[in-house]
Amino acid sequence: MTAAHVLRSAITEVYQPMHRLVAASITAAAAVPALAYALAGRWPEALLCALVGVGWFGGQRRGLGWPGSIALLLLVLAAGYGVLSGLAAGWGLTGVVAALLAWDLDAFALRLAAGRAVDEAGLWRAHLRRLAP
Repeated sequence: MTAAHVLRSAITEVYQPMHRLVAASITAAAAVPALAYALAGRWPEALLCALVGVGWFGGQRRGLGWPGSIALLLLVLAAGYGVLSGLAAGWGLTGVVAALLAWDLDAFALRLAAGRAVDEAGLWRAHLRRLAP
């Protein structure tokens, strides 16, 4: 086994769980307002929220940072519009928190991918501890 193979497998061990965490947070950020709208029978708004999540994933796969920021803005606006138009405030608050969490984790993952981190797993742990003390 070569040193490059060992290094590649070590990077994969760290990257895969964190990549899944980012993907789960993006899914939750889009699914919370989509579910709230769907339960209220407002299918166009639910579809729009789901499409925002799909667009966010598309930008993430290309390594772009701006789709996450646009998605954050759209999902926060969707949550606010939902609350103002009669959805329960809990849905709106949960949607905003999920969108902020996903945006933060996505941006952190992009920053780590842009450079060479010495202890990527340690940086992820420290970042997650800051998010959930």
